[in-house]
Amino acid sequence: MKKLILPLLLLIAFGMLAAVESDPSEVVGYFKLDIAENQWQAISMPFDYGTNPPVLDVLGMQFSENDYCMDINTLDGATFYAGYGWDGLLTEMQYGSSYFVNRAAGNGAGTYYLLGAVDPNGFTKTIYGNGAWTAFGLNEAADVTLTDDLFGTAETENDYVMEINTLDGATYYAGYGWDGLLTAIHPHEGYYYNTVGIADFSWTYAPTRGGATQPSMSNNKNSK
Repeated sequence: MKKLILPLLLLIAFGMLAAVESDPSEVVGYFKLDIAENQWQAISMPFDYGTNPPVLDVLGMQFSENDYCMDINTLDGATFYAGYGWDGLLTEMQYGSSYFVNRAAGNGAGTYYLLGAVDPNGFTKTIYGNGAWTAFGLNEAADVTLTDDLFGTAETENDYVMEINTLDGATYYAGYGWDGLLTAIHPHEGYYYNTVGIADFSWTYAPTRGGATQPSMSNNKNSK
């Protein structure tokens, strides 16, 4: 019962976050993340925030003056201003994308929450070829195993996936699958996909969990 009540209380207690509308039958959850002063931390959106949610809807008003959020692929960013919110070229966040959150020097260590309805969204994303590194994340509230077919059939021998915060990675071997320290894609984490193929490929991800799935709830393990 406590596991069901706590997320609901958090939705109220963190009213400074933009409201995340949810049906009473939906399961809601949260992740608590710790970030050190002057640290860049990679995150993705683990919950449903509606279509093309503004930065405010995802990160809310829980940051400090001059903290920063940036799309890792486009480098578009937004700065947090107390009493106002987020301002910059980054106005909306996208499912399947990964972002850097920066805790500005002088603001000390911080704690923030990602919370919302457990209702995964599918997405189609371009993985850039010719040796490029493409940042991505999954809109899931629980671990997703790094299987040989997670990225469809577009993997190329020696393609590499790496968790940005921990640097754990895995290499793809045709006929075998992914092998390395990285065995699963974790919720709210940011990742790089590096392909040795010369052509871009389009990756469509279909969520594996619906709104009735119990979410994972955990402290962030990647504070540095």
